[in-house]
Amino acid sequence: MKVSIVKMSALALGVLFYTQSQAQPTQRPDKEEVFAKLDTSKDGQLDKAEFKAGAKLRKEKIAEKKDARKAFDRMDSNDNGTIEFDEFEKAGEAREKRREERMNPDELFEKIDSNNDGFVSLEEFKAHKRPKKN
Repeated sequence: MKVSIVKMSALALGVLFYTQSQAQPTQRPDKEEVFAKLDTSKDGQLDKAEFKAGAKLRKEKIAEKKDARKAFDRMDSNDNGTIEFDEFEKAGEAREKRREERMNPDELFEKIDSNNDGFVSLEEFKAHKRPKKN
């Protein structure tokens, strides 16, 4: 009987540790690893260019995550936190429609070149209104 209580306790402890490890957010990268990745010259120091490049990469990754969230939210038209096939299909159809509505470069140039002289002046360029995005 004593053995089974010990086994049960060990099992319970194991389950507890396992669930805790699964619930923990992913580990942050080691500071030394991050520094080594940023130090592209491998001189043990971060110069201004290396620091800026690292900051730019981080901003791009953050923006990429935000863009993915925005795209997901746009596709999830019923706001239930998932994308069903019909929502996915509608998003694809909308994307195709937007592509069809875009003008080819020749048509666009002709439209902007309002005096038809074969050149687009700054005034013509400013006067042209871009089509609204859906």
